[in-house]
Amino acid sequence: MRDPGAVLNWNQIAARADLLAMQTNQESMLHMAYVQAAVFDAIDAIDGGYRPYVGHLRARGATNADSAVTAAAHQVLVSEYPNQTAMLDADYSAALAAIP
Repeated sequence: MRDPGAVLNWNQIAARADLLAMQTNQESMLHMAYVQAAVFDAIDAIDGGYRPYVGHLRARGATNADSAVTAAAHQVLVSEYPNQTAMLDADYSAALAAIP
């Protein structure tokens, strides 16, 4: 079992982004689902064994799961909340810097 730290971190970041955007409950749940689907596909591209939500993804070579989670969640959040890009980019940089 993988350490869920990166996933939990990006769940908190996604929740903060939703709160700052003053989303309805329905919009918040939809955006959280987008983030979780992207994170699932990123991990499944590394580990395999499940059917991805999007395409046929496979990681090439050695891939760090925390980096994959970070990239996937960041990309979705920047797409959904472009006015929060600077803050999300800072979260992205901090998350990558924490990965050994």
